[in-house]
Amino acid sequence: MRILFFATGQELLGIEYLSAALKRDGHEVELAFDPGLGDFLGFIDIPLLKNLTNENWYLEKVRSFKPDLVAFSCLTNLYSFARDKARLIKKHFNIPAVIGGIHPTILPEYVLENPDFDMLCIGEGDEAMPELVRKMEKGEDYFDTRNFWFRRNGEVVKNPVRPLIQDLDSLPFADRSLFYKYGCFTGTLYFISGRGCPFTCSYCCHHFLQKKYSGLGKYVRKRSVDNVIKEIKECLGRYKVKSLYSMDDLFTINTAWIEEFTDKYRKISNLPIYCHVRPGTLNREIASALAKANCTSVFLGIDSGSPFIRTNIMNRNIKDEDIYSNAALLQEFGIKITTSLIFCMPDETDSQMIESIEMVRKLKTDYLYTYIYYPFPNTESYNYCVEKGLVDADTMEKVKRGEGSFHKKPLIKSEYAELAQVLKNMAPLYVKFPFLKPLIWFIMKRRWIRASEIVFFLTAPITYAHFGRAKIKEFFSLMRMAFLARLRTRG
Repeated sequence: MRILFFATGQELLGIEYLSAALKRDGHEVELAFDPGLGDFLGFIDIPLLKNLTNENWYLEKVRSFKPDLVAFSCLTNLYSFARDKARLIKKHFNIPAVIGGIHPTILPEYVLENPDFDMLCIGEGDEAMPELVRKMEKGEDYFDTRNFWFRRNGEVVKNPVRPLIQDLDSLPFADRSLFYKYGCFTGTLYFISGRGCPFTCSYCCHHFLQKKYSGLGKYVRKRSVDNVIKEIKECLGRYKVKSLYSMDDLFTINTAWIEEFTDKYRKISNLPIYCHVRPGTLNREIASALAKANCTSVFLGIDSGSPFIRTNIMNRNIKDEDIYSNAALLQEFGIKITTSLIFCMPDETDSQMIESIEMVRKLKTDYLYTYIYYPFPNTESYNYCVEKGLVDADTMEKVKRGEGSFHKKPLIKSEYAELAQVLKNMAPLYVKFPFLKPLIWFIMKRRWIRASEIVFFLTAPITYAHFGRAKIKEFFSLMRMAFLARLRTRG
């Protein structure tokens, strides 16, 4: 069969893994990719760039490839793209459409109310998608395929989820060729060494998934070191890799695994690595191993400098002393630190927001990523917002539609919403250049949101860490490829 995936904005490992699984079974896979340049990676709207990839381009892609199935995999903020493109395809073609990803997994009833989607995959699709496609190709009844819900004769057929895949080494390596030709790859190799997270932060989907898969296998799973090293080695020989980025929620969850990985990685490469570390999980052995493997920078997720917000609202039971000691340990081994803050959490006050930026300043963090709290559906914090009346019916519908962003205006009710926007934009500059505090405080006190957005945009190449700068570079690569594609279409 021929399967055409749709994606926007950036390289998506989930689609790459599905493509690899389908190709292993002999199917043809293609990608229709929208660079999504109109909102500059979700930060600032740029209307001039919104129509680089128009409807005719998508329709021509479908006509030329002639897919038997169109597929979408989406996070919450990508759902509107999937919905719009599914509607476009249904208007012009009679091709079944399937959607999967975390948003459909959390809101299957809502998503499948849309008549433009014929089927929906809940949870992992690595085994489910090949089984579905195999049955469709053979003309067999596929409405009993586990992990899938189907629309049939005006009703919804709901199948149970299958157990989680325990042997991640059994999966083929991600098919990066899909996104490579669109300019997504500019030197940073994204990889993932495991699945799942043992923690239950209130604003994250993992607590929902842990409940969903209770009794269906171990939730936190890890690939073998040799399997990850083999994939990296293959990519080093195929692409012009300049650095590596672990997309794991917790790359350093296992000390023995990290020590084995870094020892074997050093034998094949000295390229810099970037990874995520949860404060309180780092020890001297891990820090030393990372440094020896040329881990030049670590993302140390703090999210709030207020112990009250961190513990009672975020459900991140991390002590201040653990944050400071972990940061000091990384600095001792010469590893740069990127931290994160989320502003406008439910019940967060102005003093707690200031407490956050003062913490990262004291940490002497090298870079800071800032976000506006986004009430992702069916998370604990979302349910809290609903219970407390912090989101109204219109906002709940916006969230279901995937509208809004954790880079823009807060969706929840807060008397400090404007302050949160300004701090989100100005805090990275303050951390990098503390001597600019008078200017930053001047803009902050006047709640000059637009001015803060301009400052953020202009200083991003300086204030953002490797990952941010890589994304900026990727943005311009995508723009170049999109312009070339537009010229070819006109020709």
